[in-house]
Amino acid sequence: MSNLNSEILAQRLEKVKNDILSNCWDKNNPPSLVAVTKTVDANIINMLPPLGQIDIGENRAQSIVEKLPQIDKKINIHYIGRLQTNKIKYIINDICLVHSLDRPRLADELNKQALKSGLNIPVLVQVNIAQEAQKSGFEKNEAYSFIKKAKDYPALSIKGLMAMMPFIDDELQLATYFKAMRNMFDDIRQAAYPNVVMEHLSMGMTNDFKIAVSEGSTMVRVGSALFV
Repeated sequence: MSNLNSEILAQRLEKVKNDILSNCWDKNNPPSLVAVTKTVDANIINMLPPLGQIDIGENRAQSIVEKLPQIDKKINIHYIGRLQTNKIKYIINDICLVHSLDRPRLADELNKQALKSGLNIPVLVQVNIAQEAQKSGFEKNEAYSFIKKAKDYPALSIKGLMAMMPFIDDELQLATYFKAMRNMFDDIRQAAYPNVVMEHLSMGMTNDFKIAVSEGSTMVRVGSALFV
């Protein structure tokens, strides 16, 4: 990353966006890109807006607090990591979307803090679609049950789903997981639950985003392909 300059970053951005476009299932409405900057310094982050990339993803509240004074004000910060309830107050005013609503306790605290601050927080419900013991997120049936109760959280707006897939080489198995997420996304959208608008299906990272977009992802989170 030390040798990364604007020209190299522009080339990498173009390649990732071309890969998204060439593999996505809807060429007229390609998925959006969140550049994952959790290990990236502010000076490199500031190269992104002139290149047309204003959405970044961070996974630690402390990193957001530290970088915020230094980064371009045009940048939209997505929170993509596991969020501790005691850190919410430090970032609640500075994030555009929480991708990782992974448990009712977090929803309770996000709603509480948002009400206190007079905010409405857009969130994605994280689903552990592969049922990995080491990963956080609602199991599929739990996610459905939680989303049906979204009206109980008036300061939260559920805008879609998020998933992190296993790090495996089996592309057919990965495609099965991505397809299951897209089916779930469509089911919930058709159900039209109160306080739920299915806009974003956040899935796909550097190692698997081409498969993700071919199976219906609307938003990918890519870091290594851009910055490493």
